[in-house]
Amino acid sequence: MYIIILGGSNDENNNLSVSTISRLNCFNDTYKLYKHIKPKIIISGGYRFSKKAHCKIIKEYILTIQPECLIEKEFIENNDTIDEALSICSYLSSINYNGCIKIITSSWHMGRAKYLFNITSNHLKNMEIEYIDAYEINEVYLEEEKNKLNQLIENPYGKWLDYINSK
Repeated sequence: MYIIILGGSNDENNNLSVSTISRLNCFNDTYKLYKHIKPKIIISGGYRFSKKAHCKIIKEYILTIQPECLIEKEFIENNDTIDEALSICSYLSSINYNGCIKIITSSWHMGRAKYLFNITSNHLKNMEIEYIDAYEINEVYLEEEKNKLNQLIENPYGKWLDYINSK
């Protein structure tokens, strides 16, 4: 089993956002439930607001709360949910993974994450995806996410447009 924590944000001083802390607390609870089967962890997040990759900041946090966990893959080049869906599903495909994955993200981000991962994982056979809600509500972000999701559906752009056109 894989537990995937979608990237959030941090400030220029490497302080994690409330949303990211919520996701990491959710990870901690989820990991405790499954640690007996030694799930592999995938983390994601690039260089958006600081000189240190978001991925590295959350790795340090994770290893302080669950030092025995196995972080198998770090996607430091991912800067948005499109990058995450494309690169993580490509990675899982490259290792012929066909088990269960648990994707952790925030409530307000869930719709776009599901849309992107459901499409990019469609070719992966026998893979079960469970989305785990970190229960962090932010009405402003929720409205922004609805707009981003509508744009992806109605007017795909960038890497997402390239991906859609390649299928």
